[in-house]
Amino acid sequence: MIPRLGLRRLSRGWWLLPPLLGWLLLQLFRHDADLAEAYAARWRPILIAPLRILANLVPFSAAQLLLAALALLFLIGLLSLLPRLRRPITLLPALGRRLRIVAIILSMSLTLYLVFHAWNYERLSLASHLGWTVRQHDAAELYRASCHVRDQAILHRADLPQDQDGAMAPRADESLSQELGRAFAGWERLGEVYPVLRTAPVRPKIVLFSNYWSYTGITGMFMPLTAEANVNVDARVDERLAVALHEIAHVAGYAREDEANALAFLAGIHHPDQDYRYSAWLLAFVHMSTRLAGADHDLWLELWEPVPASIRADISRRNAYWKAFEGPVQETSTRVNDQVLKANRQHDGVQSYGRMVDLVLTWYETERPDA
Repeated sequence: MIPRLGLRRLSRGWWLLPPLLGWLLLQLFRHDADLAEAYAARWRPILIAPLRILANLVPFSAAQLLLAALALLFLIGLLSLLPRLRRPITLLPALGRRLRIVAIILSMSLTLYLVFHAWNYERLSLASHLGWTVRQHDAAELYRASCHVRDQAILHRADLPQDQDGAMAPRADESLSQELGRAFAGWERLGEVYPVLRTAPVRPKIVLFSNYWSYTGITGMFMPLTAEANVNVDARVDERLAVALHEIAHVAGYAREDEANALAFLAGIHHPDQDYRYSAWLLAFVHMSTRLAGADHDLWLELWEPVPASIRADISRRNAYWKAFEGPVQETSTRVNDQVLKANRQHDGVQSYGRMVDLVLTWYETERPDA
């Protein structure tokens, strides 16, 4: 029989059990993709629904307010220890209680991360859902598909609003909330084309401190604690529309970055609004152009020859924006993101975003949109 005091001590560590169980299930899912898929497709939507429904009620990010509140409480907790410095005998117990609260918060946060995001890395691939077979493509095949994507980007860029420098501008008659509120319409259309991709409504969120967030180099983030698709709204409009579509993919249960990018592309090209369609074509074109530049420089030059000044201005404006925030914060953020992805067996790390090209090439080969 365990003494009563022993039970009490064991009960004090209850907060270690949820993340431990989550980690054990992660190991199980890593050995059984079908089981991980069953969870992602059947149980996760039910578990995340209350958070998602609450998140859809407001246009701004609740996660940023939650993090600010936690930071304030942490500061208050530290300040409350100052009077105890005069009585050292009471300092350590008080510090221990506060550290335990911090540990519980971190434990619950890790658990929600595992349940709502990390487990989804182990589900079946997007290609298998769509019945696609992904293969290696040579430079000539990449060039042909890139030309199609380029031409569609040129087509959809025409007549969009632009600023005095010729770069794409947002609609003059709508707010950021309205702009992001249109994002899910592309996913609705996508679900009609590919029923397996149908998902519940998601409202991408405005991050109020986006300008400061840009120092991290992050354009968007799925927050498992609040089931939110957070968007850096200070980024250029052509980029943030694609980011909104990308983050919806994470809320919908697709954790891998290449798949989320590919889904952003697919949802975007099926969107009823031209600005979202253009952003999706541009997303694919940028990544495919980068891949082609490394495969065949001459074909890359041919690819870029007919690109109009408007698209060049959009890309230049985007690059200039992020260059202004370069520094140690962005470098550290990139390294952390890289390690998190690698810890989830995305061996390319932050380079995995660009692997969307393989999926776009498979889409092009399978659908033959220009045949």
